[in-house]
Amino acid sequence: MNLLRKACLAGALALVPALLPAVGSAATVLSATITDGGTFGLSSPHHHVVRFEDGDVAGGYSFTFTNDTGWASTFGITDATVLQNATFSFADTGVTAAWDSGESFNVAPGTMAAGLRVVTRLAAGASDTLRISYGDPTALDGKREGTGTIDIAIAAVPLPAAGFLLLAGLGALGLRRRRGD
Repeated sequence: MNLLRKACLAGALALVPALLPAVGSAATVLSATITDGGTFGLSSPHHHVVRFEDGDVAGGYSFTFTNDTGWASTFGITDATVLQNATFSFADTGVTAAWDSGESFNVAPGTMAAGLRVVTRLAAGASDTLRISYGDPTALDGKREGTGTIDIAIAAVPLPAAGFLLLAGLGALGLRRRRGD
């Protein structure tokens, strides 16, 4: 009988943490090719999409990227969207994305931004860390259904096509001049 009591007590104690309300909850990763704290090559594009709800806690992510292309290149967030609206805000600080050795951007609390870019220049084999931080995810005016999203795409930043056309045109002029036409 004593053994049965101990087993029941142990089982009940094991259930207590599961029955307690969560102190804070984590955001929901909707889609990602990268994970917080990981190291990734930049020879292929990456993305990270996270949805936040009221009750999630402020925090951040960090991703380290290594230039594995074999030549110096410019990389970065080629497109980022921060969705906050009339029912949701990243309170206090908004959302910030920054490379340790490059550019950064900040989206103020309660504002929505799309098409954001932040880049870094890396030599072949070099690494840099992208840090994304966000304020307290908060539903506004008691609207518990409010959600926010941070959506980032990381890839090589292409040179504009006009640059290649300009170089081709200058090369053609140089050849023509050399021929004496």
